[in-house]
Amino acid sequence: MPKFITKGRLNALACRMQQGDVEASGRIFDYFSPLFFGYFAKRVLNREVAEDLVQEIFLRIIKNIRSFDETSGDFSSWVWRIAKNRLIDYYREKKSISFCDLEILKEAKETSADGDCLHHKILAENVCRIVGDFRPEEQSVFTLRFISDLSYKEMAELTGRSEESLRISVFRLRNKLKKIFHDKIN
Repeated sequence: MPKFITKGRLNALACRMQQGDVEASGRIFDYFSPLFFGYFAKRVLNREVAEDLVQEIFLRIIKNIRSFDETSGDFSSWVWRIAKNRLIDYYREKKSISFCDLEILKEAKETSADGDCLHHKILAENVCRIVGDFRPEEQSVFTLRFISDLSYKEMAELTGRSEESLRISVFRLRNKLKKIFHDKIN
């Protein structure tokens, strides 16, 4: 776990980075790298993909560092927004969203009883097929909430929609999934 750096110190490092200070860039990389890796690894369940995403984030930070304005917010929020946007892009790029990355598969891998593991895998495959047939907007909301594990506030910031609108969308998605599963069972 990286040693905690205050928001003020991170902002100061970002300002130095904007001026081309390589040491400041290195300290920022050293601080955020394990945090980003943990964030991505938990969500994509693939070490290589998580490492690639971390590298891409730092390339984006370097490319866009001049657009960071400390009067508009703190550096930490700025870089996490980049990370969250990249994760969303990652899932969108997959065209047909692979819901095999769901937490449920992680649970299935950790489950000791073979019957439970098989049950989780079958459930995840069914969710994958069902959500793959949803409209793109529904897939996006599903991805943000259940794969990226974002809060409604974070989702609202990224989509420009209100938190209440997103809560309603998630509620409808849950009901839609429940109905589909109920109809399949009966």
